[in-house]
Amino acid sequence: MKPVFRRTDKNPILTARDMPFAAGAVYNPGATEQGDEVVLLLRVENAAGRSSIHVARSKNGVIDWRIEPEPILAHGLPEWPYESWGCEDPRV
Repeated sequence: MKPVFRRTDKNPILTARDMPFAAGAVYNPGATEQGDEVVLLLRVENAAGRSSIHVARSKNGVIDWRIEPEPILAHGLPEWPYESWGCEDPRV
């Protein structure tokens, strides 16, 4: 049977060091293709252990990621009353 997915040799493809802001960790993202780009919804944990969701885009899904510095969902915002530790899982 032909494989549906092929894992890249460049793993992990994104880490906390790749973020354009201070981050403690980056967890398994939600992923999709949108037009000619791969789009990730990243769960990013800050130094206090609170998570937020950030968008990352790449033409090939492996390199040259463009990461939004502002989250689309963040802990502590009144319009997003999520769990006390933030937004935990973007894999929808």
